[in-house]
Amino acid sequence: DDAALDAVLDYSDIVAQLDTPLNDPFDTVLVIDGAPIVDEGKRDKLFSVIRKQFAKEGAKIKENGFHMPMEETPKGKLMSKGFVFVDFETPADAEKALKDLQFFKFDKAHTFFLNRFADVEKYSTVPDEWNEEAAVGPAPEYKEQGFLRDWLLDPSARDQIAVFNRDTVSLLWSNKDKNPDVVHERERWTEGYVAWSPRGSYLASVHRAGVAIWGSKAMDRLQRFHHPGVRFIDFSPLESYLVTFSPEPLPAVAAGDTSKPWGPESAGHHVCIWNIRTGRVLRSFALTSEEIATKNVPWPLFKWSWDEKYFARIVGNAKITVYEAPSMALLDKKSINLPGVTEFEWMPYTPEEEPEQAAGANADGKKKKHGPAQQKRNIAPPHVLAYFIPQTGTDNPAQLALMSLPNRQIIRSKQVFFGTGAKIHFQPQGDYLLFKVDRTNRSGKASFVSLEVFRLREKDFPADSVEIQQIITAFGWEPTGNRFAVITTSDTPSADLDIKTVLAGAPGKMTAHIYEVEAAQEKKGKQAAVPGGVKLVKALEKKSVNSVFWSPKGRYVVFAGLRNLQGVLEFYDIDAGADAAKDASMTATTAQIALLAANDHHGATDVAWDPTGRYVLTSVSMWAKSADQGFHLWDMRGALLNKQSREQLKQALWRPRPATLLSKNKLKNIRKNIKNYVREFEIQDAQESSALSAAELEERKRLFAEWYKFR
Repeated sequence: DDAALDAVLDYSDIVAQLDTPLNDPFDTVLVIDGAPIVDEGKRDKLFSVIRKQFAKEGAKIKENGFHMPMEETPKGKLMSKGFVFVDFETPADAEKALKDLQFFKFDKAHTFFLNRFADVEKYSTVPDEWNEEAAVGPAPEYKEQGFLRDWLLDPSARDQIAVFNRDTVSLLWSNKDKNPDVVHERERWTEGYVAWSPRGSYLASVHRAGVAIWGSKAMDRLQRFHHPGVRFIDFSPLESYLVTFSPEPLPAVAAGDTSKPWGPESAGHHVCIWNIRTGRVLRSFALTSEEIATKNVPWPLFKWSWDEKYFARIVGNAKITVYEAPSMALLDKKSINLPGVTEFEWMPYTPEEEPEQAAGANADGKKKKHGPAQQKRNIAPPHVLAYFIPQTGTDNPAQLALMSLPNRQIIRSKQVFFGTGAKIHFQPQGDYLLFKVDRTNRSGKASFVSLEVFRLREKDFPADSVEIQQIITAFGWEPTGNRFAVITTSDTPSADLDIKTVLAGAPGKMTAHIYEVEAAQEKKGKQAAVPGGVKLVKALEKKSVNSVFWSPKGRYVVFAGLRNLQGVLEFYDIDAGADAAKDASMTATTAQIALLAANDHHGATDVAWDPTGRYVLTSVSMWAKSADQGFHLWDMRGALLNKQSREQLKQALWRPRPATLLSKNKLKNIRKNIKNYVREFEIQDAQESSALSAAELEERKRLFAEWYKFR
């Protein structure tokens, strides 16, 4: 019979072919929350404005596609409730509106929040009590990370150094003129290299399968990030996020597959941003076709704002894409279109000092008088981008500009003729900005460099320009002051001398320049107004240096001749005049800058100050030189304290410190009363020396006894 026949035959393929899916009658309806509350007289006008705005985005609304519930007020007037039902022509129109106009600012007081009509019913059935385990599964077992800043509790305030040589990574205590103490040492700790996070909380190790981070007193492994073939890593400023890059595209995974930390939408991407605490991928990014074709990926690919609120990159020299954290969403759902843009940087932001300082009070609470150097400082917006667009054609000069976010307002700009390229350098405290602009003359046959310096703590951000005719090989701001150093070479590119060789420097052909930025002074009483500007403090000629390294505390600087210049090291005190002011035999010029020591570390490839500005570490890495690997430790005045020979040395890295919690005012008081602490430090040094001497004496006695017994 028919029933028996139906049980045998399979009609599923015919049903699948001919079945017509039934559309949800409400899949074209969105609910707009956050709409203005209006009366009946303004209802049609509101509908018209909404319709036009959605039409701009290509989302068409049906002819009678609005429904706005009204309610009667106590005065008997009908008013809307602040939400509108909108029926679109097609489900695709509704989806486009939901994607492109979510969080749209209708005016200063109203922001649209869009939801599908079907979701309203779904959300209305959400239980009052949240059952997390039923919704997302059991929570992972909590793993104690320990105190991530344990090394800061060292009684002697020593700093740590991570040393990678052969296949071993060692974590050492720096001991001035004594051999370093080993804190941790592990073989095969990394397969690539190691890197500290910006505040020193984590040590990252790079492996073929991904990245691991380590921390706490025991240097436990705290998190793993699976990213096959990872090549580069970068931490965000506050250590909340980790960015990883691999030349290998992420493989595709099926929806619902939890074996990989990324989802189907990440297939083919090369860059991942991770939450360091949870170990989860927050978002992945693809490279541009040009970056893939040329295999030229700028790193870091993303640059972070000082507070991690935003991160951004240049795409195709045509726009800057700015994303928000932690949502990882594109800011305002659109990029900043800047055709031709080649460089940008975030401005460092230094919040105001303690309230009493901002009000002009001393530490004792008494009102202080403002002298010429104590004028009220101009405060720039907290999130500012500086960018550069080179000249195009003869009528479009190069653009130097500062843009505040999130309002995208240009707060300062300057045009420079015949600017072909630039590097952007913010002073670390955000007080000054320097564009190093490469320029040509009108004919294009001659080139030079102009330094465009903006004073960001003064009204309207005044700018000064300094032209330099020679090629600049190195630049560096004093971290805590108003000075910067530039190294130039007298060589020029030619048929026998390429630009790479010129930039590497040549013995006796380098000049180190030190400039100072002077603030403008307002007219006060009989004191005349003083215009600000940039002045050359000193030019140190005929040097063999190609790199500049400022102490993190300012004042002291090391000019170094690295790699091909064979490790020349010159230590300078830029404020020698402060200590020599009482010496009548010294003139103002000779007292201002003093050469403290001229040494060398043969073949040195790297130089780094410790976080406190007390010591300098120089090293020879096998990645750049095939012999004499090891590192030397110097004090701030250029005295050699310790030598360490390490075969196949690859890295020697100081562990960074977090910023001090003390205000500038309190630090100033400590410096003022430093003599009260000197005696205590001298006693500690004497005790350490005495203890060492006693230990050496005991060891000598033991060795003599053994020799005497053997004899």
